[in-house]
Amino acid sequence: MLPAQLHEARLADILERLESQLASRRPTLNLVLAQASPTVDDVTAAILAENAVMAQAGASAANNIVGNGAPGGGADADGLALSKQAFKDVAAALGRFDLTSESGQRDAIASILVPGECLLAMRILLHHNPKGADVASSRDATCIAINGLRPQLFNYFNYSLRLDTTGPVPVLLPQMKPTATGGGYSFATATSREDPNSLLSHFLRFELDSMDLFEQPHGAGSWFSCLNVCTTREVITKPNYFVQVSNLKRIKSFVNVLLGAIGVPQALPAAPVSPGYTWPAFVDFYISKLELAAGLPLLLDQYEHIAACASIFQGALTALRQRLTSLIRDPNPSARTMQVPMFPRDSAAIQDLTTLETEIARKRAARGDLANAFKQHEGRVATATWEMLKLDDEFYTSYLKAKAKKPRAGAKAAGEAKENAVEGAKAGAKADAGSNLLPSTRASLSTGAQPHMPSS
Repeated sequence: MLPAQLHEARLADILERLESQLASRRPTLNLVLAQASPTVDDVTAAILAENAVMAQAGASAANNIVGNGAPGGGADADGLALSKQAFKDVAAALGRFDLTSESGQRDAIASILVPGECLLAMRILLHHNPKGADVASSRDATCIAINGLRPQLFNYFNYSLRLDTTGPVPVLLPQMKPTATGGGYSFATATSREDPNSLLSHFLRFELDSMDLFEQPHGAGSWFSCLNVCTTREVITKPNYFVQVSNLKRIKSFVNVLLGAIGVPQALPAAPVSPGYTWPAFVDFYISKLELAAGLPLLLDQYEHIAACASIFQGALTALRQRLTSLIRDPNPSARTMQVPMFPRDSAAIQDLTTLETEIARKRAARGDLANAFKQHEGRVATATWEMLKLDDEFYTSYLKAKAKKPRAGAKAAGEAKENAVEGAKAGAKADAGSNLLPSTRASLSTGAQPHMPSS
């Protein structure tokens, strides 16, 4: 634990430095001392084993600390993460499960992902390429065991989505279990990881922005129908995923189960000023802004409002992908924590939704109050409730087509300017030609008389 030049020094001279090094190895010492009847040899062996792991990078991670106590990244950062208590907790937990059984593997995956504390273990387990592996997947026996659990991720997510978590104890719902006749619900199959277009593959890449969230039979619609024992399954078109409250509530619950299964917090620690929004809180905030469509008197305004909201929601899913990637794929896992808002208060999605409310106030002021708006302004009256509107309704799609065909004002003005320039050039050329004529000829042209041509 000390540099080679100090190995022969007197103990009294290096005791303080040795104690400091031992303090940094406290997680390893605690793990050994928690065993039954530990010996000095057990402690020594554990420290030497940890030294060997940290030296695998080519240099001790403890000697490559830079700025604020954070490792320089890459292999050294992984070596340091292996020495942290969070990783040792994972190693201890894996020893309690039967990793040869399906239930044991599923429980082992849950012990790594649900707490969201060991980002290195999560990074290894959630590696998205089925034909590859994380760079730290073979660092030690625990890393190898974690990597070996990856083929069972489909089973883990299936089980998570089949549970009823509304009670004090999660219960596996009978109607969610697959049957020989095709009943029940499944998010993924054993081969879904090999299919880059499957929901499981998209989720392992954190691509919620490109997932078909209502894909049949694995998406939110099928899940919700099976969960609530519905006999009919509504066909939902993609343009309307994020504009109808019923769809949004299904997406909220469906995605929340998936995020909770990988350690994304359901609530944030109490603070005087909230740092941002969890996934459920964000969807609730979004719905509150979507519902402002009811305050717009004209049908077209309502359509444009829900279209703007849908665009913001799509962007929020992209931001969520980027957020998850930055947390879980970070090459410096010790410096990250999952206990952060998925949508910070100053994020683009939150700011854009807040701006929409200001825009609605502006439109209401421009349109007048609800009693007189329809008399003062052209436009189709909003006779139906906004909740019934869909972005693929004929009224709105026809409007978009007509709008696309209209020449832009700038282009029209530029065309007119070009025509005026051509006419001006012609007039100028005509004037130039006239200036070369004799005075009598110009006078005749101006009066319309036949010009007198001089004899040669």
